[in-house]
Amino acid sequence: MSILFGIILAATSPAVTIPAMLDLIKNGYGSSSGVPTALLASCTIDNMTCIAGYSVSVALIFTTVKITYEMAITFTTIVLSVVGGVVGGRVLWVFPHEGSHHVHFTRGVLLISVCLALNYGTLAIECPSAGVIATVILSMVASMRWSENAFCFLHLQYKEAESLALMWNFFAMQIMFSLIGYEFDFRKIHTRTVFKAFAILGVGTVVRIIAVFLLSFGCGLRLAEQFFMSVSFLSKATLQAALAPQVVERSEGTSMHKEAVLVMATCVIGIIIMAPIGTLYTLFAAIVFDCSLLNIFFKC
Repeated sequence: MSILFGIILAATSPAVTIPAMLDLIKNGYGSSSGVPTALLASCTIDNMTCIAGYSVSVALIFTTVKITYEMAITFTTIVLSVVGGVVGGRVLWVFPHEGSHHVHFTRGVLLISVCLALNYGTLAIECPSAGVIATVILSMVASMRWSENAFCFLHLQYKEAESLALMWNFFAMQIMFSLIGYEFDFRKIHTRTVFKAFAILGVGTVVRIIAVFLLSFGCGLRLAEQFFMSVSFLSKATLQAALAPQVVERSEGTSMHKEAVLVMATCVIGIIIMAPIGTLYTLFAAIVFDCSLLNIFFKC
């Protein structure tokens, strides 16, 4: 349960980080160092790894059959979802044809439709993590060719991403945070549990900042950019809201229910505290990437 707790809490919220990085790329901030692009890739890989780890941990903790059988099913599901995502992304390389009319609109509609089909289909067969992994891989593979084809036309390079970000900012994000508030029941969270959750969140946050900061050495980044990367991984919302209630539901009637409630409480506090932080650091991102304003603090 401790490993499962760490995996859920470690995941970075794409709902906060990805739109912020897309705005930075669009406005030209960090283009020389490539920090926003690196953060986009890192957050995607981080979330995909956490989802895969969550699937394995849940299969081991709450299994009612032989562990070997459950592990075989879990790893097979992960492999098939990765293969399916790669194949789907390659299909979107050639369809629709880049010279066709309304190609960007068609790409966006196809991407949303396929991702919805994958997620709802895997939910129907009770393998929800497979749909998420396949969706992430498919989007990554498809975007490689789309951005390459539009490289000569900078105003079209992020057309699909801008369209999806617009839908997210004005429609989907409000629904998601409303469902987060509806899902969590504060009556189940006691005061003692809240103090434990704050302690766990505080220790985890400090360790995460230090780890990311140290790992960013040797990448040719300035200290300000290294610190920015460290803070960027702190935002919590989407995966915590999706995965924590599943753990509580699965633990009902077992000896691990108290630990599951602690997981839930920590995720609630993490969303309340860390999601605004993710929004605030974007306000200062332009300063971080403006070398002339940092000369008095750091050597650019």
